Amino acid sequence: MLSPLSTSRYRAAGFTFDSEIAFSKLLVDPAPGHGAADILFRIGELPPTGEGLTMRLESFGFTALEGRRVVVSVSALAKPDTERHTVLIGGLNAIAYQRGLLSLHASAIDTGEACMAFCGNSGTGKSTLAAALAQAGYPLLCDDLVVVHPDAGGPVVWPAVMRPKLTRRSLDLLGGAVAELTPFAARDSKAVTQVGDMAGYAPRRLAGVYLLAWGEPASRRLSPLEAVTMLGRCLRKPDWLEPSGTATTIRQRWLELVSRIPFIAVRRPRGSAAFPALAQSLIEAWQDGSMVNR
Repeated sequence: MLSPLSTSRYRAAGFTFDSEIAFSKLLVDPAPGHGAADILFRIGELPPTGEGLTMRLESFGFTALEGRRVVVSVSALAKPDTERHTVLIGGLNAIAYQRGLLSLHASAIDTGEACMAFCGNSGTGKSTLAAALAQAGYPLLCDDLVVVHPDAGGPVVWPAVMRPKLTRRSLDLLGGAVAELTPFAARDSKAVTQVGDMAGYAPRRLAGVYLLAWGEPASRRLSPLEAVTMLGRCLRKPDWLEPSGTATTIRQRWLELVSRIPFIAVRRPRGSAAFPALAQSLIEAWQDGSMVNR
């Protein structure tokens, strides 16, 4: 069960936050404890339905309020490793919405001076592809959630959860050099892992977004008009968009994003050879200064 602990300070996704819940297995770089935090995660009773952005599951739930607080309620049935991951990702996701920031259902890797994000539906291999690239020397910045911040020099992404949740099948595909930090959870059959080097806590310019899907191998750059229609596919928890109270701002941020960076649609077949081949293709394209090999 997630019982209250002494408050610890963390930083992720461009936020500093104090938490009564221990996130040490998920976040690489705890923050210094000076000054006021942006967000507070605390354990307590959830407010009445209709207040804030809420997720309620069988053994726990949480509500994000005012873009500043995440209240977490748990039962004796809660399994800490699974609940902590969901609370952290979901809480940051909701806070980003309430602050009018793009909150993408994506993983992202560090290419050196910039980063690349991989969006797609659950099960399309975002985490596995990012982990394969991390093994090849491109550190993981974010798993499952990418919060995009506006910046005068172009949109940026701060490191968030850099320890991906992977299935046993993904671990077998990736081979060695993957450390399992938690047991495989019954709810999603995934374990928190550590893959490759960890990126330092600094913002990276977002240089491109890949939209992953299954199918015959194909890659093509989308027009800005096509990319505009992909907002619902790329947002994490799109049903929170309207209740967030910041839908107009988020849609405007999306228009700005698709006008400034390339979006690449990538299809590849299911099977164990697909991810290594795709990862190598992407690396070769980046080394050539392009987004995709044809």
